[in-house]
Amino acid sequence: MSSFAGLAEFDNFNNSPERATFPMIANRCDLPALEGKAPMTVGDANPAVRDEESMGVVASAYEPLEPVFDRFKAPVAGKYRLRISAYSFWAGPESERRWWRPSRNEISVGRTHEPVTLYAQSPPRTLRRLDAFDVVPESGAKDAHVHEVDVWLRKGETIRPDAARLFRSRPPAWRNPLAKPDGQPGVAFRWLEVEGPIMETWPTPGHRLMFGDLPVRTADGGGVLVEARDPDTDSAHLIRSFLGSFRIRSKAIGISLSSFVTEIYLRFEEVEKI
Repeated sequence: MSSFAGLAEFDNFNNSPERATFPMIANRCDLPALEGKAPMTVGDANPAVRDEESMGVVASAYEPLEPVFDRFKAPVAGKYRLRISAYSFWAGPESERRWWRPSRNEISVGRTHEPVTLYAQSPPRTLRRLDAFDVVPESGAKDAHVHEVDVWLRKGETIRPDAARLFRSRPPAWRNPLAKPDGQPGVAFRWLEVEGPIMETWPTPGHRLMFGDLPVRTADGGGVLVEARDPDTDSAHLIRSFLGSFRIRSKAIGISLSSFVTEIYLRFEEVEKI
């Protein structure tokens, strides 16, 4: 959760709590982490506490508050299963005089249901909407609500959550319209789990079309390696099978087999000239 943790620290560009993340343990402030006296996570040293850790926001995703689960990037395009744990919380006021500013120290159980939108993000900042769901107040990890969804991701995409109802701050002066004298709503993100890429069948239809029933193994350095039993015989059989399949499909789209073969030949000629 490095993107979330980095946004917890104030800098010359931002010293406003509305535009920062809130280090939390369940429904209370993780004060040592907030003050920089302890790491943002206890890690494997204390699994019980680790399960309660989260990062909260009182504003939706907008510069400079754009948290991303950037430790995950889809290694290949495909279907993935996302499981995300998040909940709503309540941030008390900074002071009685400046009640519209949230306190990152005074945190309590949430009072609202909040909508969250999930996006796939790729550089530099291209977003694709994946899903939306509501989060609710929780008493702790034992009461956790987990949202699960299957999505299609492109290679290199990561996951960006957005607490969509929360306000977007605009400098130099702003006030959260959702703030009340006794505080304002927020959303805390506990963790994201990703499973995938998920193959409905293996080998895939495309793999079977290209390689038939030839055995496959993992290649050194990643990827797959197709092992031919008899290269000459197997290659001839695969070519005949592939072209036969193409002949059946080409009738529906009006492409002749001769045109297809000619196009392949011309492309090979172009490659040989390089």
